[in-house]
Amino acid sequence: MNKSNIVVGFLAVIALVLGGFAMNKPATVEKTTVVEKGLGALSSPDIPSPYLTFGGVRRWAYNIAMTQGTTTPCIIPAPAATSTLVKASVTVQVASSTAQTITIAKNAGNLNASTTLIAAATLAGNGQGTLVASSTPTGALLDGTNTFAPSANLVVTMTGGQGTSNPVGRCIGVFEETNNTPN
Repeated sequence: MNKSNIVVGFLAVIALVLGGFAMNKPATVEKTTVVEKGLGALSSPDIPSPYLTFGGVRRWAYNIAMTQGTTTPCIIPAPAATSTLVKASVTVQVASSTAQTITIAKNAGNLNASTTLIAAATLAGNGQGTLVASSTPTGALLDGTNTFAPSANLVVTMTGGQGTSNPVGRCIGVFEETNNTPN
């Protein structure tokens, strides 16, 4: 067999193979988008939303770290609807040799406006502690102190102390919307 016949045969086989690929159309891929209503997937039991609605009741919850270098280490925004403060708590540790007063109060939204006191306590120098306020009634109607107008603020203040106290801690605020319409 002649070498040129082998080369021609080889080229013919390659041409047939390449021609076969060229004749086949590429498959058409149809793009579809699936939109599902529901909760979606979460990788843990933690819900990233600051609120959850169940049974027609919407609850908002915040857990923030204290800001240092200010007498108002926590400002927590209330919902944009009328709401009731269900619980507020401040867990703090200070590095000041003198006592400090910690307050939990309601502010109308302008931080320069006056506040309505909800709870207060004194923390000993170089101390640590937790102050908790709750709207759980004790056999009487709430007096409105725990009712927040839309976009008001829950504020935590610290006064007193000598030198740099730089509080370390967290503030928690839980609100329940009072005018939420069930879905």
